Amino acid sequence: MEVSHKMFTAEEKTILINLITTKRVIEDKRTDVETLAKKKAAWVEIEQEFNSNFEVSKRTLAQLKKCWDNIKTKRKKDMTRDSINRPKLTPVSASEILAGSSTQDTDNSCTDVCMGSDTPTTTQEAAQNRPLASSSKQSSYSIPRQRIVEEELEARLKRHKLQMEYDAKLHSLRENELQLLIDDAKQKLENAKKEEERRELGFQCEEERKELAFQWEEERKKQAFEAEQRRKEELHTLQLALLRNKSVE
Repeated sequence: MEVSHKMFTAEEKTILINLITTKRVIEDKRTDVETLAKKKAAWVEIEQEFNSNFEVSKRTLAQLKKCWDNIKTKRKKDMTRDSINRPKLTPVSASEILAGSSTQDTDNSCTDVCMGSDTPTTTQEAAQNRPLASSSKQSSYSIPRQRIVEEELEARLKRHKLQMEYDAKLHSLRENELQLLIDDAKQKLENAKKEEERRELGFQCEEERKELAFQWEEERKKQAFEAEQRRKEELHTLQLALLRNKSVE
């Protein structure tokens, strides 16, 4: 097999990820002997299935493992960069908002008194101004918060989609495994029936052979008895003839 040393294409990476997704033992954190043996067998199967695809270049097991490590490393870096670039919101309590509003009202009233305003701010006007100040603060916080919620929702949808695809593949694999078990059981049953028929046929042949041997033995005994009787008769006839000859003489 001619192994390629070119960089992995996006399509090859997608095929590798799909193959690894079906092998949950690959990301198993346990280090016992049984788990390590299952991991080794799973990687061998992944290598065979990957190289059996006509749309990819032939790769060794070490190259596939290295590519998978690079994919995981890049994903961790992207997640870290996203978490760093994501704007952090400082939570504002209701008491702080009220305190800020009251401070603003006090400043406005002082300004009106010092400048000799003919129309001092009334309680109703202050109440009308407070929502405007708080709404401006809320709008400044709602924009990044809404973006974060949208990003979180999109990430959850992607995770849900991947989980659904994984569950579908796992269900398909289980169905294939069950079908293989059923086919294997049918094959074993068919082989057992053939073996039973062969034994029955052998038993019948043995019985026929014994019957033929018995008949042949009986026929041989009968023929031997008849031959012995003829010999005795001939001997008796010969003795009579000798006696007649003697009497004549």
